[in-house]
Amino acid sequence: MSTQAIQGIVPVVSTPLDEQGRLDEAGLVRLVEFLTSLPIGGLWVLGTGSEDMNLTFSQRLVAARVVAEAAKGSAPEVPVIMGAGFFAMQDSFDFMEKIADLDVEGIHVMPYHPLLSLERMEWFYITLAERCPKPLWMYTSGNWARHFPPGFMAAMKDTPNIAGVKFSTRIAPDILQVAALADESFQVITAVASQTYPCLCMGSPAHTSSLASCVPEPLIEIHALFTQGRH
Repeated sequence: MSTQAIQGIVPVVSTPLDEQGRLDEAGLVRLVEFLTSLPIGGLWVLGTGSEDMNLTFSQRLVAARVVAEAAKGSAPEVPVIMGAGFFAMQDSFDFMEKIADLDVEGIHVMPYHPLLSLERMEWFYITLAERCPKPLWMYTSGNWARHFPPGFMAAMKDTPNIAGVKFSTRIAPDILQVAALADESFQVITAVASQTYPCLCMGSPAHTSSLASCVPEPLIEIHALFTQGRH
């Protein structure tokens, strides 16, 4: 599955709420407009740093549409990877169907249950990929989900309609091996602000961070210096 190559710093877009806990749509628009005015590599939306697990289905749907519309027309065009991870798999199916018309580069899903076997995880992503109207991104996090070992990623990378993986872990040897799996049809991006430089050194072309939604400039500068060879 060939998709737009994502390179650089990718903010995990925060989802601003008002004092009553309602989605602050105007604040979300301002945030997206600010981020897309900077030289970022994309937007990672409705992930764990976006309060995804604490937002209702309808709140997430509004957030998805607000971000997609606010990011439209950015120059250069910023790829948007939209989250559709829910505790109930049917909710993921329903959400993907409702955002199928949005102008986004892909849809990411992280399984929230850390005890699923790798065999079940394989079934989970193959089934999602078959139903996903956009290129599907796998998503693993050392804080929230089952870790994907390099062998599992190597077996999954050629699955139809799977575009890549957000591989978030502190296990450096695994990052190195999974980053080496990337090619024209399978992308690998990494995560965590404190790991930005080592992940770039291990071959990750793009790095996500929730911190980059608040103070993106220092991380953008780190990436720029790295690409210039100024270690």
